[in-house]
Amino acid sequence: MYKKGDIIVYGKSGVCIVDDICEVEFGIEGLCYKLRPYDDQQNAIYVSVDNDKIMMRNVISAEKAREIIDQMGECPAIFPKNDKERAELVKETLNSDDMSKWMQLLKGLYIEREKRMRMRKSLKYKDEKVFNFLENFIMGELSVALDIPKYKIYDMIAEKIKEYEKRMRAERRAERLAEKAAQEKAEAEAENSEENSENTETVEN
Repeated sequence: MYKKGDIIVYGKSGVCIVDDICEVEFGIEGLCYKLRPYDDQQNAIYVSVDNDKIMMRNVISAEKAREIIDQMGECPAIFPKNDKERAELVKETLNSDDMSKWMQLLKGLYIEREKRMRMRKSLKYKDEKVFNFLENFIMGELSVALDIPKYKIYDMIAEKIKEYEKRMRAERRAERLAEKAAQEKAEAEAENSEENSENTETVEN
């Protein structure tokens, strides 16, 4: 059971402060938590202390937060091009409490967003909503865990993603060069084989 003053993560509301533990006259029997969203403490959320339907957990540790940010440079960026597949992935991801999956989706949306911005385009409305939600939710928890402003978290993650994209471009370039070299080698071998065959025919004649 949490106590007054604890900072927790509640469902899709993100980081909340346990403002009180009390009884209310509406809808909820027994004791309930009075939660206030960390970034919007004018609002209150009431949830039973016996809640077993909506996820409630402690904010991740600073060590875990740093690990997650570092992983942004390594984890795959997920963004299915097919709208239906993407909608299914979003639903599956948001119903999971696996932070790594959330980060992969955020990374995919970030890269797609940056690519479209370079073309003076924007994300589709639904994708933008998901991006904003993930950004606020994840940045909010990382910000609290590390006790630094959200914008600094954003800069740290953006830098990791840029490093990832730079590495991916270098790997794709290396693959293209390797393919070109292999093709040139195959063509040279085929040409030498043809010349040897012609020379053999000349000797025989």
